[in-house]
Parts: sequence; C-alpha cells; structure tokens
Amino acid sequence: SKSFVKIDNPLSQEYSALRDVMAPSLLNVLKQNRHRAYPQKFFETGNVAIPDESGRGASNRKKVAYIQTGDDTGFTDARKMLQVLERDLGIDLEVRDSVKPFFQDIKSGKVMVNGEEVGFIGQFSEEVLENWGLGKPTAGFELDLEKVDEELKR
Repeated sequence: SKSFVKIDNPLSQEYSALRDVMAPSLLNVLKQNRHRAYPQKFFETGNVAIPDESGRGASNRKKVAYIQTGDDTGFTDARKMLQVLERDLGIDLEVRDSVKPFFQDIKSGKVMVNGEEVGFIGQFSEEVLENWGLGKPTAGFELDLEKVDEELKR
C-alpha cells in the first residue's frame, strides 16, 4: 500500500492528507473547466509531501506538472511538451516504458536523468477520465525538480 502524509487535526476529511503527486489537482482544474473551449493545457509548479523511510516524518519536494486535454490529445502531445521543457532548460531527459496504474498501459513511461527516475509521463486511462468526469483524451507529465537538479549537479 502506498503511504502518504496524514494531517493530525484536519479541518475536513477532504484535507486530511498532503498530496504526494500533482496530477489530481490538475485533473480537478480540467473538471472545473469542462465548459471552456478545447484543447486545454495547464502547467503547475508546487510542493508535495513525501514520507520518509521511517514513516514518521516527511519532506517537501518541488515538482512541475503538465496536463493537456482535447479531442485529439495523446501521449505524443505530452512528450512534445516535455521536449520543449528539455530544450528550454538545456537538459536531457529520457523516457522509458513503465506502467503506471492511472495511465493507459502502452502509453506511459518514466522520465529519467542520468539513469535515475525523476518523474512520469502518460495518457490517462479511461477509468481515470470517467472518475473525474472528463470526456476527452488527456495526457501529461510530472517531474521532481529537486531530483532533476540533484542529477544535473552530479
């Protein structure tokens, strides 16, 4: 089972844990914007909380996430945006096949720098789209900016 950081005295059940991935908040933005024109594309940068090995503490990690939705959106759209980020930041990212439960099996991967995993990319599964009430194909990626920075400094 996946662990996450729980809040001791939450104001509501909805906010009883800290996020460890950014994708749900971007999916929520798409859900709230279903009445807007398509395609839709969003970036977000922010902190997530990652539990430490002991399970008693956690650390914040800075991440960047991208999501896109529209009639013809696919894995390739997310990959193209990742390439733009690579070019603009002057870094080399490698995408390797990797199955993630929230992506379509053959349209997902892990993002690597120097052989270390720093994020993920993919096209969201039909089940995820249904759960969020999204009617159009959706793809995106998420990168741990601190891990990217650590690897580039090596």
